[in-house]
Amino acid sequence: MPHPGALEVWELTERRARSSDMNTHRRLRFALVPLIVVTTFLAAASPATAADQPAPEDPHRPALQVAAAGDLTWQFASRGVFADPRVVLAMAILLDEPAVMSAAGLSGQPLFYGVEETRLSLEEIPPEDAEPLLLASGILPQPGGSAQLVQSRRCRIWTPATGEHPAEREAVVAALSNELVTVLGGIGLTIDPCETAASAEEADLAVSVVGLDSGLSAFGDTSDETFLRLTIELPGLQPGAGTGGGPAPGQGGNAGIVTPEGGSLAVPLVVTALAVLALFGGRWATRPHEG
Repeated sequence: MPHPGALEVWELTERRARSSDMNTHRRLRFALVPLIVVTTFLAAASPATAADQPAPEDPHRPALQVAAAGDLTWQFASRGVFADPRVVLAMAILLDEPAVMSAAGLSGQPLFYGVEETRLSLEEIPPEDAEPLLLASGILPQPGGSAQLVQSRRCRIWTPATGEHPAEREAVVAALSNELVTVLGGIGLTIDPCETAASAEEADLAVSVVGLDSGLSAFGDTSDETFLRLTIELPGLQPGAGTGGGPAPGQGGNAGIVTPEGGSLAVPLVVTALAVLALFGGRWATRPHEG
């Protein structure tokens, strides 16, 4: 038979062990709470990627038109203000291609911008972004304002003398000239109708056909200034400049360059606080209990 004193010690030890186990279980449950909160918070705060949430298709958006061999194209020479892709995109948005083809007697036939990258961008940019693009480039000083440009000479349009659809291309050249006058007039700039360029090198615009080069590789290679001249100073271009690189990318609008979005300090601070709570909560839970 156990000694009465030994039995009391045994019972006291058992009670302490059970009490210690219960306290440890409670503390472990307490330590799990911040860990669950941290995990949930991080999952909720993580930005969804395009792959996670694909953009729904717009049922009102017209189907993407693909330029095929033989289709007519037009484009600006990439120099002066037209070296800035935002200016090119804005002008291409404002220029009514179906109206050009209708005026050329080619209603129903497509007219595409000649640079594929620009053409694809035009499919993604809504028409109302033309003004924000010009504002971002610095060409427009304010919404509804007039372009800070003047005509330095008549614009020149070139089309290859050989190749497919010569008569159609000549008709598009004339209609494109008139449409450009209208477009620039809409942003407060008056210009004379364009004239025919003697060569691709000196041209400001070109009309061609998909799959036809015939000198288009040399298009715009001349160092001559473009037909529009800045009246103000912009980064990368001085007043009066018409050659060289376009204005440096500006801020604002929907133009252009994708940049990381600025994050708030609140998220990392909250996550850090919860992580510290989880760490020290776990250490407290596993600390030896003193009866």
